Amino acid sequence: KSGVQVVMQRVPIQMEDQSVLVGAEYEPASRVATYHYMQASKLDPASLRTRLTAKNCSTPNTRAMLDRGIIFRHLYTVGERQLDVTVRDRDCASQG
Repeated sequence: KSGVQVVMQRVPIQMEDQSVLVGAEYEPASRVATYHYMQASKLDPASLRTRLTAKNCSTPNTRAMLDRGIIFRHLYTVGERQLDVTVRDRDCASQG
């Protein structure tokens, strides 16, 4: 929840790719942190999923939250299209 609060104080945030982080929220009942991005150009869904999973699983703070059952949901809006990438603890096992 505190990570989401920090994000909300700083948005919009230009990310390392062509996306802009525009918002975030945390749902305590379902333990889901949702991040909203605007993307200027096309996305490759498979590549994005691989990159986000690797980043979430290799970042110590995020990994610790995943271990506690928190789910990270990344919603990308590209024009009229929306892409949802959800990362759970079990996704990290395939990152070997």
